[in-house]
Amino acid sequence: MSIMENVKGAIISSNYNKADFWEDTIKSALMQETPFPLVLILSDNGSTDRSVSIVETYSQQYPDKVIGYHTPVNLGIAGNYYRCIKYALSLGVTHFLLLDSDDYLCHQDYFAKQVEFLLSHPDYSFSYSNIHEIGAEQKLSKDPELKRIPNYLFSDSGITTRRIITNGGPYSSGSVVYASNKMNCFFEEFATDEVVKQFVIQDMPLQLYCSRSGKIAKCNVDAVGIRVLPGSESRSMDIEKIERVANGCLFARRRFIHLYENDDPELLKKADCLNEMKMLRRIAKNQPNQYLPRLRSVLRKYPNLIMKKAVLQSMLVYLRNVWK
Repeated sequence: MSIMENVKGAIISSNYNKADFWEDTIKSALMQETPFPLVLILSDNGSTDRSVSIVETYSQQYPDKVIGYHTPVNLGIAGNYYRCIKYALSLGVTHFLLLDSDDYLCHQDYFAKQVEFLLSHPDYSFSYSNIHEIGAEQKLSKDPELKRIPNYLFSDSGITTRRIITNGGPYSSGSVVYASNKMNCFFEEFATDEVVKQFVIQDMPLQLYCSRSGKIAKCNVDAVGIRVLPGSESRSMDIEKIERVANGCLFARRRFIHLYENDDPELLKKADCLNEMKMLRRIAKNQPNQYLPRLRSVLRKYPNLIMKKAVLQSMLVYLRNVWK
């Protein structure tokens, strides 16, 4: 029996008001060449632009390959993605990738190569690759030389569950291919309907949970073009918005420690400290006038847990901004 015989893949793309970019995302997914069935699940999350018509167009044009959804009410990023994952699992999908509507895959054999690796290495839960930022106006490349690369090399990333809790994880949005059989009771235990909205983002809780069931691989290619738009979370100047995302990640870490690590007090402190370190860097970049007071507060709060490298990195970001 072929290793690919019972494989079914899904690329899931969630969108909110990014119609100008979503078609590039969809085209890059449709370009994927696989020796197994691959569905594209498009889920619009309450958009008010022309996104709904894009879903309808591609669903009609590719009825055997594209499944379209539209929700009149925004479910949040994690909520919409997790709803789609549940649907994909109900279809018997064995491997899936979450691709934001302003990003795109750069190589047409990328998904197939990731699945091939995961099938050959059942002790791995998921595989990710490098990403690169692209400009808001940059379009999907038509150059066929960019669609394939000669060699895909995989290695053990060395990232463990504890490292995701205390140092962060790959979260390499758009490049991660997950093995569905490693999710176990993700929705029943960890990402229940009552808590999903508090996760805010989709990748980190999923990777944290799946890391319990297997190792994490890294691939050597630059697989995904990531558009970092002016209004995105990573470019936001709004401290409240930045903290909302950071606290969503902290909530997921704390929930994991509560459910699977017996509320280990040392892990809880390290998770809190990691959250502060990530906030420091974001504040240094986007609100440098608030950086030094925040740094002093963190140093007082976590004198024995401070991650020196993270502090130095945030200070470099701060100094670059001050000296501009």
